[in-house]
Amino acid sequence: LNISSAYIFLGKYPEATSTINYLIELNNADPRPHLNTALILQVQKKYDEAIEAYERVHKLDANYSQAYFNKAITLAAANRYAEAITSMERYLELDPQGPYVKRARKKITVYQDQVK
Repeated sequence: LNISSAYIFLGKYPEATSTINYLIELNNADPRPHLNTALILQVQKKYDEAIEAYERVHKLDANYSQAYFNKAITLAAANRYAEAITSMERYLELDPQGPYVKRARKKITVYQDQVK
């Protein structure tokens, strides 16, 4: 999984996708490779596909907080601010002491301004 993350960081999306697909074949029930799939789609600005991938993560693990944070970012990029707020609020519910709490609260404020 770390290898696929490194490929994503380096912008080597085909290599990342290949690695992720292999990991999914090994264990389709692990939400982490699906999260990385969503990230790749997100950085490629394939927002609808990324959101679908985040939904797969939620089906595998409804309490995977990072997926809600990342999905909110993607929803906002797709101008779906009300949904982004809901997703970010879910992140805060699941991980109130998490590493992105301050960022999440700031983003909710920004998204709320967009909804008005």
